[in-house]
Amino acid sequence: MHRPRNAWWNRTDGAETRSTLEGQRQFNINLHKAQQRLRTARNNAPNLTKRVLGGFVKTFEYEYDDEAIGNVHNGTMIIAYDDGIEQPHDITVVILEDWANASEIGDAIVAHTEKLSSYGGDLLVQAYFSTFCHNAQRYIVAYEPFVPASIQGIRSEPFFAHDELELSECWRERMRSFIELLHIAAQCNIRHGGLSELANYATCRDGLKIINMGRYSHIVGRERDMRQLMDFVTTLFPRSLTHPEWRTLVDLLLSVTMWNPLRVDSYYGPNWLEVVLRHPILLGTAEEKLDCFVALHMDVMRLDNTGKARFSNWIHNRYPAFKRYFLHDFDDELERDHDLRSRVVPWNQLYYNLFTFIPPGSNRELKENRDFAAFKHGSRFRKNEFFQDPNDGSWSANYGTRYCYLNIIKLVKNLINHGGDYDQELHDKNNMLIEIRTRFQHFMSVCYTVINMTDDWINDWTTDPYP
Repeated sequence: MHRPRNAWWNRTDGAETRSTLEGQRQFNINLHKAQQRLRTARNNAPNLTKRVLGGFVKTFEYEYDDEAIGNVHNGTMIIAYDDGIEQPHDITVVILEDWANASEIGDAIVAHTEKLSSYGGDLLVQAYFSTFCHNAQRYIVAYEPFVPASIQGIRSEPFFAHDELELSECWRERMRSFIELLHIAAQCNIRHGGLSELANYATCRDGLKIINMGRYSHIVGRERDMRQLMDFVTTLFPRSLTHPEWRTLVDLLLSVTMWNPLRVDSYYGPNWLEVVLRHPILLGTAEEKLDCFVALHMDVMRLDNTGKARFSNWIHNRYPAFKRYFLHDFDDELERDHDLRSRVVPWNQLYYNLFTFIPPGSNRELKENRDFAAFKHGSRFRKNEFFQDPNDGSWSANYGTRYCYLNIIKLVKNLINHGGDYDQELHDKNNMLIEIRTRFQHFMSVCYTVINMTDDWINDWTTDPYP
C-alpha cells in the first residue's frame, strides 16, 4: 500500500485537520452518488455482457529492468470492482526523477493528460494514476500499455513523398494533430517541456503518441514546445532542415507573430490554428492548395503601399532563392531581358494570354508590357540593389519591375482562375499544381508565411487591413 500524501495525522493544525476530513467526507458522498448512478444504469440495461460498475486500484506491480530506457517498465494493476470481481490490467510504469516536487509532477502529468484528452487529444498515452512506490522509494506514473519510441521505428514512415515535394500523408496528418494538440495545451496553460527528446514519445494503439505531459514544464530555461517539436523533426529527418517548403512552415511557427497563440487570436480574424493548418504544406489536396493561393492574393492586395514594400523587401532579403528574378542589371541589358516573362515563365501561348488578359466587361485597352514594364533606360537606380533593411517602408526603384513579387502572386491567381481556358490539361487541379510548382517552386508558400507573420516586418500597424 502506498503512503498517503497529506495524511491528516501528519498535521497538528486543528483547522486544517477539520478541512481535510470535510474534504474526505464530501468525496465519499460524491462517490456514493456516482455508484448509485452506475447501479441504476446496470439495472436498466440487463443485457450488458460485461458489468463494470466502478472500482479502485487494489494493488499494482511492475518488472524492474536495469536497462530500461527512460525508466519505463511493464507492469500489472489489479482493479477491485464493487460487484466483488477483481481483474488484472496491463500497465506501463514510468519512474519519475527523485525531485522534491515529484509528487506534484506526477499529479500534474495525470491531470494534464486527462484534461487534454477531453479535448480529443488522441495523441496522448492515457495516464491512469500517480503514486509513491515504497520499494523504489520514488513516485511513479502508471500508463496504459505502450512501447518506448525508437528512431528506427519512427523513420519507417517517410517524412516526404512525391519526389519530396510534400509531406507524406502519414506525417502530414500527424503534424497537423501535433500542432493542434500544442495549440490546445497553450490555451489551457499546459506545457510539456521535453518534446525534443525521444524518451517522451511512445508507440501506443498503433500510433506515435506523447507521454509525460507537463513533466518538465517547471524547469527554468526550457524552450517552447513548438520549437522543441520542430527540433525533434529535424533530428529524426535531417533532410527537413534544408527542405525549402518545410522551412517556410517552421519560419511561420517560430516567428515573433505566431509565438503566442492567444495573442494572435486577439488580433486576427482567423485564429492561430486556422492560419497554421492552412499552410500549403499541411494541406492534403491540390484543390485546397490552389484555394489557398487565390486567397493569398487577396490578403496581399489588402496591404497598403508601405506594407507591400515591406512585404516584398522581406521576401527579397530572407529568401535569396528568389533573387534570381533580378539577375540582370537593367543598364547593361535590353529591356526584354529584365522582363519577368523572359526569366520566370516560358513565353508560350498560355502565358501570352495570361499576360494580356483583360477581365470581361473591362474598358481597359491592352498596352504593351502593361503590368510588367521595367524602368526606362537612364535610371540612376540599378535593378538588383534592394534596401538592406527589410523594414524600410519606402518603395525601392531598384526593383526594376518593382512589383515583381506581387505580380507573380497575381499571375498565379490568374493562372488558377483562367489557365484552363487556354490549356485544357490545366482543368485538372493536380496538373495546375504541377505547373505552379514547376514555374515558381515554393514561392507561394514563402508568401503565405510572410503575409501571416506581419509583426516580424511591420513596425506600426496600418489602418488596412488591421484595425
